[in-house]
Amino acid sequence: MKACGVSQKQLAERTSFDVRSISRWANGHQIPKPASILKLAEALGCSLKDFDPDFADSMEGVIVSGRVSAASHNAYAAMKLVFNVSQTQILELAPILFATVAARALQIPADDDAFVAAQEREARNRGIRIERCGSLDEVEGLDLDCKAANDHKCFGLEPEHGSTAIARNLFWEALSRMVAQADNRVSVDMWQQDWPGHVPDADGFNPHVALLDLVAEGDPEIIRRLVRGELRFSTSIDKAQIASKGDLNQLAELIRKDLADQAAAHRAMLEDRRRASQARLDLWRQGYEREHPEWAQEYEELTAALCHPANWYPAYYSDKMIEEARANPFAEARFLDDARYPGRFVLPRPFGHKPEPVYPCTNADVERFDELQAHRAASKAAFEGGSK
Repeated sequence: MKACGVSQKQLAERTSFDVRSISRWANGHQIPKPASILKLAEALGCSLKDFDPDFADSMEGVIVSGRVSAASHNAYAAMKLVFNVSQTQILELAPILFATVAARALQIPADDDAFVAAQEREARNRGIRIERCGSLDEVEGLDLDCKAANDHKCFGLEPEHGSTAIARNLFWEALSRMVAQADNRVSVDMWQQDWPGHVPDADGFNPHVALLDLVAEGDPEIIRRLVRGELRFSTSIDKAQIASKGDLNQLAELIRKDLADQAAAHRAMLEDRRRASQARLDLWRQGYEREHPEWAQEYEELTAALCHPANWYPAYYSDKMIEEARANPFAEARFLDDARYPGRFVLPRPFGHKPEPVYPCTNADVERFDELQAHRAASKAAFEGGSK
């Protein structure tokens, strides 16, 4: 504006923007949108990058945008505090970092094979005879890993339905090994997303152990909630005005307050959902027991005989999954107790989780239980459709 000899009022007239918007942009109180930057550049006869060196227009690059999880957002905020990098700078490096980890992932089967071969050579040199061994599941899993690497499936290949092959998520494996060499600066201790074929997200990843230990004063519960995105880290940073004052002393207290407020709101929301779901269940049961009294009674008897107690959940259920399940009693989530029927082990599981071992069903009571569950599910679907 100075080089062109243009005032804020004159620029507003040239661009049809409100002069107050021009003033806020010029004073750094707001950042203009890309479309506005284009108009400003045209009015002043300058380059888009005169406004923002990282700006990418249609001739020189692409504008990348997308929604990320709250956990990923927290990682961005931590990186800004520790390394003074912007989201734009991290996004610019994202394909480089991803390609590097993916390439490392595809190399893992060959690296592991080379490591075992070296051990075998060393053993032979010492006059010791060893042979590679492993269960059939492990051998089939290694074959899947090699196939994944050859096909450039960096997240691994999920075993076919019914298979018990022990395959790996190669991307996860590569990251785990890299983290192990990072001298405890980052952590994947709570980042349990290692099932093959799954694209991991940031939920559970600690981007800077020392920083989160500091702001949470070592409280593992606060750290857990931060790395799982249950609190927006940047919100707490803004409240403490960390960026301008460089003072972390207020942050732990503010995080705890934010966590308490969020937890209270979340509990209230879950309780509202639970009550509404329980009301639907009670209403549906009345009709079902009236139309199918014998089947309803038989289901209750089989549930008592075959299943774990109500509100029991398998080990692969996270705390969040358990909260969601308890807030939806209409779903009637019940799980067969394999200790009572060792010939069969089939656990319902959410999409994307590790498959549980599946064995042929030989028990007539269990087969009948499955039939009754399917009938109840169809009745509930019809009930839900009718209520809408």
